[in-house]
Amino acid sequence: MKAGDIYKTNGGCKIKVIENNGWDKVLIEFQDKHKHRIITSRSHVQNGGIRNPYEPVVQGLGYIGVGKYSGSLTGGYRQVYKCWVHMIERCYNQKRLSLFPTYKGCTVHPDWLNFQNFAAWYVSQEYQGVGYHIDKDILVIGNKTYSPETCCLVPMHINSMFSSRGKNIGGEIAGVTNINGRFRARLNINGKLKHLGYFDTESEAHEVFLKERVKHVRKTAIEYEDRIDKVVFDAIILLADRMESGEYYV
Repeated sequence: MKAGDIYKTNGGCKIKVIENNGWDKVLIEFQDKHKHRIITSRSHVQNGGIRNPYEPVVQGLGYIGVGKYSGSLTGGYRQVYKCWVHMIERCYNQKRLSLFPTYKGCTVHPDWLNFQNFAAWYVSQEYQGVGYHIDKDILVIGNKTYSPETCCLVPMHINSMFSSRGKNIGGEIAGVTNINGRFRARLNINGKLKHLGYFDTESEAHEVFLKERVKHVRKTAIEYEDRIDKVVFDAIILLADRMESGEYYV
């Protein structure tokens, strides 16, 4: 084994021997755009048992990178890792997209495809480590990209409150169902459907639904005010105002 020799890892990445200074002191370089170098043993080089930290391991896009944050389901940052994996899968896993089509067209910022960058952002959040969910819809209206500028951590209830939008199954307006020619309005609150009444027209039912939804959004923001960042609280109140004015529907 000499400098310049090319081998391949079990993951399919080419590696180049830079220096051979002994059986456990072989300096190798991964032959990709990152050109990451490590010192390893001759046996690891020969049997391909070397992991490239820049090899995309999640949906062919996300990679662990080089840094202090361990990317696995068993390490100290397993919850952060799970959040990162699920975020990427929501945007790029075709099976998930067929089940949850509201995520079609959503992307992950290139910086966050590196787990080290995502983990650094996550642990810097005031409410990390308490089971909060990552949300991309509150801070920037109409946002389709997961990024450090557009995302925040919020309780599950707030996250789910903004995940239902658009139309129901069958093309009906959200919150409204046609029942034998009359229109029923219902609002989902914490997983339970609150009955709002029956109406002669779809527009009447939807108007009642929207008014109740705005009230629910404001009430929820106030309920969680001391458990979310101020910027998140202000953004939710702004969303409620814009929903009430008809400027935006969420």
